[in-house]
Amino acid sequence: MFLPLNPTIIQPFYYLIVAVLVDTLLGISVAIKNSCKKKILGKFSFQYLPNFLFSQVLAHLFPLAILATACHLRIEGVEVFYALYTAGVAAYSAALLSQLREKMAILFGLKESKGRVVVL
Repeated sequence: MFLPLNPTIIQPFYYLIVAVLVDTLLGISVAIKNSCKKKILGKFSFQYLPNFLFSQVLAHLFPLAILATACHLRIEGVEVFYALYTAGVAAYSAALLSQLREKMAILFGLKESKGRVVVL
């Protein structure tokens, strides 16, 4: 029996996947920029990328995918899974937005001044 995907559950997960992809690409760009300028991070190497994806990305997305799957099942007490899923998506989204902001500031030379971001 095929269960149709509930948009209220799957759309936030799609948002997280896109945000993680953008965050990863910006992280690679920052690392390449820093390695070209020979700053603190040293030389950029793609050999560390799989370890980063496994430890940082999958460690956060996999539990949320399990909770999303549990939300789709028609079992008693699904409200608890939905509450946990919603809280997890909100917390991870806030962390991703903060990281995206920092990486954008590094890439484009923005500086934070009294809560506002200004161009240098």
